[in-house]
Amino acid sequence: MNQKYIATGILIISTMVSGITCNPYEAFATELLAQNDINETNTTATSKEETFESSSNNNLNEIHTTDSLTDCESSLNNHYQFHNRYRLYINPSVQYHNAYYGNLGTEGRHMNDIAHYLDNLLKEQTNLIVKCNYDHNDEQKALSLSQSVADSNAFNADFHLALHSNAGGGSGSEIWTSAKDESKSFAKSVLDAVNQLLPFPSRGSKDCKNTLYEIKNTKATSILLEVLFHDDKSQAEFIITHKREIAQKLFEGIIKYLSSIDN
Repeated sequence: MNQKYIATGILIISTMVSGITCNPYEAFATELLAQNDINETNTTATSKEETFESSSNNNLNEIHTTDSLTDCESSLNNHYQFHNRYRLYINPSVQYHNAYYGNLGTEGRHMNDIAHYLDNLLKEQTNLIVKCNYDHNDEQKALSLSQSVADSNAFNADFHLALHSNAGGGSGSEIWTSAKDESKSFAKSVLDAVNQLLPFPSRGSKDCKNTLYEIKNTKATSILLEVLFHDDKSQAEFIITHKREIAQKLFEGIIKYLSSIDN
């Protein structure tokens, strides 16, 4: 029972006790009320601190526990049924040692979040067969690069999308392809869609010329997107605060490309 109510009841009883010079009930009740006021003050202060801390953490790190995409508004809100059951493998970076500017998380963490949002969108709104090397917020659960390439090949993926963020002092996004025309067309559709969102210059599409392990060794039509430069403050903050929107644009680019080849 609430301490304040107990104390009030005791005070009422104490008024009924007459002829006592030092009323013990009244003293006890007064002490309880005083202690209750202190507790309420402490609770209010603690609540304000927790609210501020929660707000700060959300602003810096965004949320990692929400799996639902119900608040992600989609301009393509139809369910896409392709004639062909394309198989897509999504492979986010596992470079957890690559810190963002100001230590605002890592490449591995933020790319996994984007991949997870994209994975959900594709599974909810299309009939594509999708597999994602998502770490479920546990770095130990993510497959290494060689393992994920083998997993993509075992999955018999038709298309393979690698997600990374860049470093080295540049600006903008770029996408890497193989020499295949299909890879270049897939890459153009994805990069064009992403660049509709990004307020930074595009670095274009580039043939890796078999120098990137992932593109060289996956059997599927493969592309590797570098989403901005995470060692720049404004670009790092943009990624962190627009992960769902980036996933949405990736979704749109994938849908546009597959729609163009589906028959």
